[in-house]
Amino acid sequence: LLRPTPPMKYNGEPDLFAYTRFVTESELYLKEGQVAKEHQVRKLSSFLGGEAYRFYLQQVASNLNRWSLKRFYRALMDECFPSDMVDQMRVEIDNFKQGSRSVKEFALALQQKLDVVSTIGKQERVSKLWKGFHPHIQASLIKDRLNANTSTWKQVVEQAQIIEVVNATLQAYRSKQGRSNEPGDQGNRQCSQNGKRATGFRNDQRDGKERTKGQPRGPP
Repeated sequence: LLRPTPPMKYNGEPDLFAYTRFVTESELYLKEGQVAKEHQVRKLSSFLGGEAYRFYLQQVASNLNRWSLKRFYRALMDECFPSDMVDQMRVEIDNFKQGSRSVKEFALALQQKLDVVSTIGKQERVSKLWKGFHPHIQASLIKDRLNANTSTWKQVVEQAQIIEVVNATLQAYRSKQGRSNEPGDQGNRQCSQNGKRATGFRNDQRDGKERTKGQPRGPP
């Protein structure tokens, strides 16, 4: 059997990516290792350093039975990040749009931000995701009978990815059609048609001359 992969050490730096990576990897590590709930926080202390480990020693280690994993993650963030981090993140989430990102890239980036603000519920998360998509994706989701208030995150992301592929295919087809209708191509087709007509005319003339040569002469 494969041993569970340990998480990257987190030193308490106020870096959202580093913190989110630690949380994601440590949750998977605990799940794969089948660590009992009462031992989970203590197990993760081996992967803490700097300010994060100092926090663990001073506030957690002496009362481990009072610390659930969720509470530990929350308190760790409060300790290592600025006090107004959550408020700043809420504003950032409200203004976060898809932009040039793919559906998958946007959903992952938004999810990272939402994980910081643990008070945002599941359906509100879906609503934030929906509102961040391009308008044409929102319209297509409605056409496909999905709803920001009832559909799940997974349903919305999967359908949005399908819409994205369909739109990309249509754009590629229209672009190809546009190139085939360029003036140069039309001119070439016109020249080709004119050439065919000219060739036919010359052939008709030649056939007419041959028929004239082959006709018997009239009476003298």
